Amino acid sequence: MALPRVLIFGQPFNYRHGGGITLSNLFHGWDKKSLAVAASGHVMNNVTTDVCDTYYQLGSDEYKWRFPFNYFQRTFTSGLLRFEENPNDSMTERDQGLRYYIVNNIFYPTLEWLGIFHGAARYSFSDDFLAWVKEYSPQILYFQVSSYDTIKFARRLQEFLGIPSVLHMMDDWPSTISQKGPFRKMWHRRIDGELRSLMDNASLLLSISEAMSDEYSVRYGKTFISFHNPIDLERFSTNDKPVMSDNKCFRILYLGRVGTANRQSLLKFASFISNYNNSDKNVEFDIYTNDNKELGYKKIMKYRGVSVFEAVSYDQVPFLMRCYDLLLLPLDFTKLGLKFSRYSMPTKASEYMASGIPILVFAPRETAISMFCLKYQCGYCVNSQEMNDLEKAINLLINDFDYRSIIVDRAKRLAFQLFDGERVRGNFQSLISQLLVSGNDELINVQ
Repeated sequence: MALPRVLIFGQPFNYRHGGGITLSNLFHGWDKKSLAVAASGHVMNNVTTDVCDTYYQLGSDEYKWRFPFNYFQRTFTSGLLRFEENPNDSMTERDQGLRYYIVNNIFYPTLEWLGIFHGAARYSFSDDFLAWVKEYSPQILYFQVSSYDTIKFARRLQEFLGIPSVLHMMDDWPSTISQKGPFRKMWHRRIDGELRSLMDNASLLLSISEAMSDEYSVRYGKTFISFHNPIDLERFSTNDKPVMSDNKCFRILYLGRVGTANRQSLLKFASFISNYNNSDKNVEFDIYTNDNKELGYKKIMKYRGVSVFEAVSYDQVPFLMRCYDLLLLPLDFTKLGLKFSRYSMPTKASEYMASGIPILVFAPRETAISMFCLKYQCGYCVNSQEMNDLEKAINLLINDFDYRSIIVDRAKRLAFQLFDGERVRGNFQSLISQLLVSGNDELINVQ
């Protein structure tokens, strides 16, 4: 049976960001002719074409900044993007020079504090976009949204097309979207109202974790089905990994993004490593990321035993993991960081679990990843910022071979049970296909 034609709004396919990776792994194997993406030029970075090669860039014809803010914003050409004949072709990150710094660190924060950020721009349907949508004739809408303007545009798509729609929440951005300025409460209420309207008109609601589904059931009175990042188990699992990479060296790895959810914990862990002493092992901590500015590259490079490298391509990640003795999953203990990440499962969690390398979770106890690892005993959790607790954890993970083997075995078994790409994609495809049968009258409710 042919899978339905899906129009994805808000998130392009890529292997750089959590939403793009999860999207790529969920829709892997879908007929390319039945997938299309519409998204703002601002998020069309590191776009990949191995899963989907039809991208409509919402540019200056559809996404307009109001006067006088339009003078500060980069403009993008509207229309279909063209790619080379290369299945792994991608659009790389755009220049992040002085203008990027001013816009993201001065312009946006100022607008947010003044209470005008969420109303400074708007989406609209251009004639060319409408013609393209009608020609493509989607059967299903899939949304990853995280801002007032993307919610509004998603609602317009629902109303205009009148077809079943799916909303997939990657993290609890509704809790942090309006935090600053004298009008924050007004904008929080307005955004919450629009989001609830989007949910009311969706046919299927998806979350990134069971913890998020439970919270949203209470907060929104809706049933959310959790779909975390599925993985190709053969790529990430191996029997070739020795227990220790080097008898004299114990190597710890973090790879991925740095931002609101984890910046402070990464810095604190790096500071801990620089002061940690072990008479038997030389402990090294390596970070692979493209978010050097977020991390505070100059400061962290002064720490003893800590190194920062450019992120590797997604297909190199399994090999990189096998070069290390411990994989770090950090989340911040700050109020803002906890609000943002409390109900999220990091995209890399399933990949870490399948790798055969022990996992160290450095995060508040109430986060979804901590609760998961504590429940299944598949990783060591440090749920405080006390340096003594980190020292106890590292000492145990270096010296206790049996404990390492136990948590590794549990993690691998869970990865096979919960995140096997073939099985998860089958369930995902089944749910999406059911929408064509059930129509758009009521929410899919799967127990």
